[in-house]
Amino acid sequence: GNAHRLQACTATLFETLQKGPDGRTTHRMGRACVCWGCGHVGLPRNAESCHKTRITPAGVCQHCGQNDQTNFVRVTANKGKDTVPWLELKAE
Repeated sequence: GNAHRLQACTATLFETLQKGPDGRTTHRMGRACVCWGCGHVGLPRNAESCHKTRITPAGVCQHCGQNDQTNFVRVTANKGKDTVPWLELKAE
């Protein structure tokens, strides 16, 4: 269900961050959104048109294509002092 998708998406991010760059894999990087409709978390379909800090335009879910139940997320490190960009494997 939705909770499993949410968990899987975040686990993939944490695995990517833990492994670090390998010099061969290309990633997309940016501001992610969570879709409360389907549970997906990741870079939105309209990432290029989304502002770095504003909430509009709303992110369009990469998984289901909806934007009526999405919120941007902020991944932090160092007890909230640093913001970490969302990383996803780039499609080949």
